[in-house]
Amino acid sequence: MERRRVVIVGGGIAGLAAARALTTAGHDAVLVERSETWRPAGAALTLARNAMAVLDDVGVGAAVRAVARRIDAAVIAAADGAPLGGVADDWPELHAVRRTDLHDCLIDGLDAAVDIRLATIVDRLAQGTDHVTCHLSDGEALTCDLVLGADGIGSQMRPLVHGSSAPVVRYAGYTCWRLLTTMTDPPAAAVEQWGRGQRVGVVPLRGGDCYVFLTDNAPPGGTDAGDARDLRHRFRAFGGPAVRALAGIDEQTPVLRNDIVELDRVAFGVHRVALVGDAAHAMTPNLGQGAGQALEDVAVLTRVLATTPVPDAVAAYARIRRPRVSALHRRSRTMGRVGQLAHPVLAAGRDVVVRLTPASALRRQALRVIGDGAPVEA
Repeated sequence: MERRRVVIVGGGIAGLAAARALTTAGHDAVLVERSETWRPAGAALTLARNAMAVLDDVGVGAAVRAVARRIDAAVIAAADGAPLGGVADDWPELHAVRRTDLHDCLIDGLDAAVDIRLATIVDRLAQGTDHVTCHLSDGEALTCDLVLGADGIGSQMRPLVHGSSAPVVRYAGYTCWRLLTTMTDPPAAAVEQWGRGQRVGVVPLRGGDCYVFLTDNAPPGGTDAGDARDLRHRFRAFGGPAVRALAGIDEQTPVLRNDIVELDRVAFGVHRVALVGDAAHAMTPNLGQGAGQALEDVAVLTRVLATTPVPDAVAAYARIRRPRVSALHRRSRTMGRVGQLAHPVLAAGRDVVVRLTPASALRRQALRVIGDGAPVEA
């Protein structure tokens, strides 16, 4: 295998996992992160079997499992908390973890193998036949074999690579509040309750906390995170785990509010610049596969780099990933639209369909999303 120098732009899940994977494979990595300190965004997330397989490959799977909680099942329920369908007793591996804990696992010891540049961005790229040069905000120019854009949905790398043809960010039609809280009676399973134009999810975490997300059909651009009273009033139609979770928050509970957005299409890079994770294919969070697909990207790209020249490897990576990611991108969008149905007749019909779907069918659908736990082969 030829040793390559790779500049990784972005220090989130995809960027940190890529740094681990590429250095383990024998490459040299420089990681460029715009924040002055490591500052993971978000509250918590779930990691399915495909994500855990990649984390095992990069050496942090055991550490993540130690700080995560194994989830027995994912349940769709009505607004009052009553399950809309059965729960499979052999649900595939699923873990819930705080983002800060996952980030800590990925960064632990990384500075010994990776040249990390904080408070730095890439201002300009210059692609040559056999190299690419990154012009950094601190005035330095780094020449490397490959640039990896892992800088999220607001990626600066995406327009640098694709110019005016780059995918654009679009609003999905609903906004989301995320928070962590403590419940005296947390659910054993991850529960997502569907109302009319609203959803509430409650996911138990290790240590007694729960991750809560709340979505509502609303115009884009809202900035009010909402206090405890506002959230309880906005989601007053909900009972069950949702109302118990909201009862546990107070005015000191940190709440994140973000519009749910996605890219209008996927784009994996050109020549010597590859995009991974949300920079390549940001999708709505309805399948819980944002981190999983970013990690699959890293695994596939690392594998093809082992045997293929860089420009051909980027093309092969895109060819392998495009069908699977595009399908999940569409499916997640559809799931969100169904979950956010506001018309009472349509929402009632949706609930009936879910109620009549056997637990075994829900498990099969989940398995089609996560695959067999390993990235798709070339």
